[in-house]
Amino acid sequence: MAVTKLLRLKESTRGSPSAHLKHNLFYICNPDKCGGGIWIGGNAGTSPEIIYQTMMENKKFWGKEDGSQGFHYVISFPPELSVTEEMAYQIGEDFSRELLGDDFYFAFAVHNDQHHMHVHITFDSVSKTDGYKFHSPKGDWEKRIQPITDRICRKYGLPVLEFTEEKKGKDYGQWKDDRDSKTEENEKFRFRKDVSWYDLIRDDIDAAVEQCESFESFLDALREKGYQIKVGKYLSLHPYGRERAVRSSRLGKGYSLEEIRQRILSKDMSRHPEDYIRYGDPEEIIAVIRIKRQTRSNWKMTPFQKQYYRRWNNSFLRNKPGRKASWISNTDVIRIRKLSDGIKYMVDHDIQDFASLEEKWKELQKQKEMLQAERNALTTKLYRQSPYRELTRLEKLKKEEKEKLSDEQEKEMASLFLKLNESGGIENVRSKKDLLNEKLGQLKKQQSLIRDEEKILEDLYTFYFEMPERERAQDLETYMREKDPPAGHEQSDQQDRGPTRDTIPSDQKWKSERTRITVHKSLIMKKDEDGYLVRIPGTDEYLQIPAEDALLYKSGEILSAFLYEEEDYSICNETGTVLREEKGSSLAGHFAKQKDRRKEKGR
Repeated sequence: MAVTKLLRLKESTRGSPSAHLKHNLFYICNPDKCGGGIWIGGNAGTSPEIIYQTMMENKKFWGKEDGSQGFHYVISFPPELSVTEEMAYQIGEDFSRELLGDDFYFAFAVHNDQHHMHVHITFDSVSKTDGYKFHSPKGDWEKRIQPITDRICRKYGLPVLEFTEEKKGKDYGQWKDDRDSKTEENEKFRFRKDVSWYDLIRDDIDAAVEQCESFESFLDALREKGYQIKVGKYLSLHPYGRERAVRSSRLGKGYSLEEIRQRILSKDMSRHPEDYIRYGDPEEIIAVIRIKRQTRSNWKMTPFQKQYYRRWNNSFLRNKPGRKASWISNTDVIRIRKLSDGIKYMVDHDIQDFASLEEKWKELQKQKEMLQAERNALTTKLYRQSPYRELTRLEKLKKEEKEKLSDEQEKEMASLFLKLNESGGIENVRSKKDLLNEKLGQLKKQQSLIRDEEKILEDLYTFYFEMPERERAQDLETYMREKDPPAGHEQSDQQDRGPTRDTIPSDQKWKSERTRITVHKSLIMKKDEDGYLVRIPGTDEYLQIPAEDALLYKSGEILSAFLYEEEDYSICNETGTVLREEKGSSLAGHFAKQKDRRKEKGR
C-alpha cells in the first residue's frame, strides 16, 4: 500500500514570505537524496533555482505573492513492496498530472536515501491558467487525494491503502512504547523538533534505565547529568537549568517510582540501544547553508556565526554517545527553535559580526518608525477627511434604515448623498476608501513581520551575552590560538574553560560565576559611554554597570546585564558620587530577593 501525506507551505512570518517554499524545493531536490538529481521531474524545471523562480514569477504575474505559497505531498511505499526508482518516478508524475493537470506548476523528486522509497511533490498555490489558488477543504485527503493514489497503485499492481480502526488519543508512555516498537533495528537517529522539559527528563530516564543494572546506579547516572534527586514516596527530579523539580509520576505511564524500579529489574541487560535523539530540525539549517553555498561558492560561516552554530550543534546532538557534559545544554535544547531561527536569519541576512547585528537592529527600528508614520497618516486620512467620514456615517444610517429613521436622520442622509456626489460619487469615494484600507492592512502585516524579526534579534542578543567572553572573540585566529595555545604557553588548569563532567561534583548543582539581571527602564537614571547608572530596587542607592556587560532590548524597555560574583561594583547616590564598593555576588542576591518579592506580591 502507498500512503499520501499532505502539508501546506504557509507564508513565512520572518523574512521573505516564500522562504518555506524555497527551502522545501531545495530540500526535495537535494542530489544526495534523489540519485544525483536524475529522479527530478515536473513542468516547472529540473533544478530548485529554476523551479522556485518559475513559481515566483507566476505569483507576481497574478499579484498573489502573499498567503499560502504552495503544497507539499509525500507518497511513501513500504520496504516490502520493493518499488523501484523508475516506478516511483512514474507514479509521482501520474499523480501530479491527474491532480493538477496543466493548471499548476509542480515538481516531484524520488528519494532513495531511506530504507523505503518515497516521492516528494511540491506545487505552486496559484494556478498558472486563471490565477485562482488551490483549494484543499477539510476531508480532501479521504475524498480526493488518497483515491487518486489508490487508482495509480492499482494501475501498477500495488496494493491500495487499507484503513484500520479510528485514531484514539494515547498517553506519552504508551505512544513512546508504540513508536519505539516500530523503530527499525538499524535506525540510529530519532528526531524531536519541539522540545519541553518533560521530554528531556523522559529521555534522560530512558537512557539511564537502559544503561544501569540497579536503582542506585540509575540515580547516580542522573546525578552525573546534573540532577538533584529526592527519593521518598515519590521520585523528585530537579534538572540543571529548570526552576523547579518535577515528580517522575507526572511524566506519564512508565515513569512513576515503582514503574522505573520494575523497568530496571525486568529489562534485558544485554541489550544496549544504538539510537539517540536529535533535537530541533537539522534539515532547516542544512537547507539554508546549502542555498547560500550554491549562490556563493566560496561562502563560509564567519567566526561570529560559528559561535551560534557550535551552540546549536551541542544542543542538537545532546544525547550523542560519548558526548561530554551534554547536560549543560539543557536550557539551550528547550530554546533550540529560537537558536535555529536565529542561525537561519543570520545566514539569510549576511549578519557576519556583532556590528552588523547592531546595524540590522537600527535598520529595523528605522523601518518601524517609517511604517508607523505612514500608518498614522493613513489612519488620519481615513477617519478625519470629510468624504470618508461622510461615507462611514451614511453606511451606518443605511444599516439603521430597516428601522424607521427620524426626520433629522433622513435629512442627514440626503445631505450626505449631496456631499458625496460633490466629492466624485459614492462608488468613487468607496473605492478610494477600500484602497486606503488595503494599504493599511499591508502596513500592519509589514509591522508584524518587523516585530517577528525584532524577536529573533533579541534572542540573538540574549544568546550572545550568555556566551563566555572567550566565545565572543571576533577574530577566528585569535580565538583558536587562545583555545589551543602553542607549547610553552598553556593556560592554567581549567582557566576560563567552564565546567566539565569531571570537574563538577555529581551531587551539586553548578553555579555560574556570573548572574544575569533585568532592569526596567524606569530604574535607569542615566546612560553614557561608560555604562549605565541604575537604581537598586528597594533602596535609594544606584549601581554602576559597565557598558560592555549590559544591553537594552525590547525596544528600550528592558536593560539586560551580567553581574560577576567576584568583581567589585561602585554603589552611588543619585548625583553619581561613589559611596562604597560591593561584590557582584551580594548585589545579585539582592536583585534575586527583590524579584521573588515582586512575584509573591503578584500572587
